[in-house]
Amino acid sequence: MIKKEDFFLFKKNESNDILVVFSAATVPIGKFSFSNQFKDANLNILYLNCPENTWYLKSPLGKNDGIKYYNNIVENIIKEYNLKGTKIALGGSMGAYGALLVGTALNFDRIICTGIETELFLENSNSKKYFLKKKGLEIPDLNNLICCSSFKEAIFIFGERDIIDIFSAAKINHDDRIKIIPLKNHTHSIPPVLMNKFELSDLFLTNNLIEKIESSFEIGDSIVNSNLNEIEILYRLMMEYHMSILKNHTKAQAIGVFENTKSRSIKSLVACWLGKSLALINPSESIYFLMQSIKYNLHLSESYPELVRLLRKENIEESLKYSSLVDTLHSPDILDSSIELLYEHAVNLYLTKNFEYTIKYMNYFLEYRPNHHHAKLLLGESLLEIGELNQGLEILESIYSKSNNNQKNRIEEIKARFK
Repeated sequence: MIKKEDFFLFKKNESNDILVVFSAATVPIGKFSFSNQFKDANLNILYLNCPENTWYLKSPLGKNDGIKYYNNIVENIIKEYNLKGTKIALGGSMGAYGALLVGTALNFDRIICTGIETELFLENSNSKKYFLKKKGLEIPDLNNLICCSSFKEAIFIFGERDIIDIFSAAKINHDDRIKIIPLKNHTHSIPPVLMNKFELSDLFLTNNLIEKIESSFEIGDSIVNSNLNEIEILYRLMMEYHMSILKNHTKAQAIGVFENTKSRSIKSLVACWLGKSLALINPSESIYFLMQSIKYNLHLSESYPELVRLLRKENIEESLKYSSLVDTLHSPDILDSSIELLYEHAVNLYLTKNFEYTIKYMNYFLEYRPNHHHAKLLLGESLLEIGELNQGLEILESIYSKSNNNQKNRIEEIKARFK
């Protein structure tokens, strides 16, 4: 039996157990996160959505009573169908916030959160980007909800590449019911990463979920070997980078964290963001920290593009040595830094006149950035260099009208050279 409205979908099963799934941000009305992954699961499933992206703090009518609204839906379903078995709440990102709100309020048996923001509206966060209607909003104290609830178990899974998620995990009160799992070398979007190795319906409903994840992924040490103060400095360093500034006291504090933290994950991330921040200020110091970042985490691809660009000015062969690692670093979740490194590696190949491989990597890069003019310019010239005149000229002509004067002059020179 299926019961559906715009903001919830209930699938009845003969089981007494219920899984309540909270959708992430930007899921349209009438659609629900994970609905395909759990279609054959042997338990009752209630899917919830919050299409206005209000992190389940507002009801669909726009009132600031979201917690009460969604609690009522869940309670009514449990009561109507007399579901007295295990209660599980699940959500990713915005959905994780909803799962924690309702799961703690209704004393669920298990709460599973991936990529949760425990503090909303931080700069560069998803809630800052998508949660627009904040007027009159009261934000609950999640740690207070956790302390006052009788839930049995909460599992927080996040990617250590996302500094906001590290910060959020560090701010949770860690009592014996809470397990935090930082996945090394992964970003905010965790469900696709898990789906590469598991059927989510099997993973999230099994009793040994934690053991399965910890035996299948490299687990980072950002929480167990660091502290909130170190993570706050890392967060501030990243924010200043995005604002194109680096304050002296932030730099000094970040160097202090790099030198003293016991966490290899935090050491690598701090070195990475220090290196990126120093690139235009002190290139040699930037290179040092970027190399230190890689020393402590070879797979931290955010460190590579800037390092490759800086080394290119000094020694193209050294730059090529690092950019050639792109095949190892290009991860399944297609990080922006991995895409950026594809481009930098193609540029290095072009400069060393390896035109066939320039074509290979530039085409790969253009799959993700199809409107990148300089990439197309180098691709077109490389095709001309290996004798593919028609194809090369066609690409150059396709970008000519949209190019700036310098690029137009360059295209004219290239065309003249191959006439």
